[in-house]
Amino acid sequence: MDNGIPDLFLDQAVSFDPPANIRIALVGSFLLRKGIDYSVPVLSKLLEKHDRLSLTFFGTGVPAEDVLSRFAPAVAGRIRVMPRYEHENLTNILSGFHVLLFPSLTEGFPLAPIEAMACGLAVVVSRIPWTAERLKDGVNAIIIPPKNQAAIESAIQRLIEDPALLTKLRKAGYEFAQGYSWRRVAGETLRLYESAIERKSRGRRR
Repeated sequence: MDNGIPDLFLDQAVSFDPPANIRIALVGSFLLRKGIDYSVPVLSKLLEKHDRLSLTFFGTGVPAEDVLSRFAPAVAGRIRVMPRYEHENLTNILSGFHVLLFPSLTEGFPLAPIEAMACGLAVVVSRIPWTAERLKDGVNAIIIPPKNQAAIESAIQRLIEDPALLTKLRKAGYEFAQGYSWRRVAGETLRLYESAIERKSRGRRR
């Protein structure tokens, strides 16, 4: 079963104009299982290669110095770190960002991609069960193999070089996320239980 996202994330006014500078967000703890070890080196490389790229880590749970120490000093000025944030402020925090990179190695139901989509971000996500089952590569997301640095670099490079693709994924992701209201999710859950009860009742009557 899916989870829903708070109503404050839904039906936001989002501008999809092509950006002059691309801002990438990473939302989640700065942990191995979140894909940090394989994503940081390629992000550092991309920042060195593209002056109009910037990066912000949200909710790392570790001091900014710990994150910045993993990057080349030459690109540190285009990296921001917010160790903690209030969830109800995330819609405002993500305003003005264009891409979410979510390189996690394992998740149950990851909220960050859906919430970022609802805020108008294109998402680059690793192929884990939920993303593989729910998202469509090249349609509403870019799905990459876990632990694949070349795939991260290629995905970000595509979004930098192809503004039309970036806009397409942002718009499609935004529309996709509107279906994750708690009202819809609760209704589907209720129908599932009702169907299970009905099947059980039919089995008893046989």
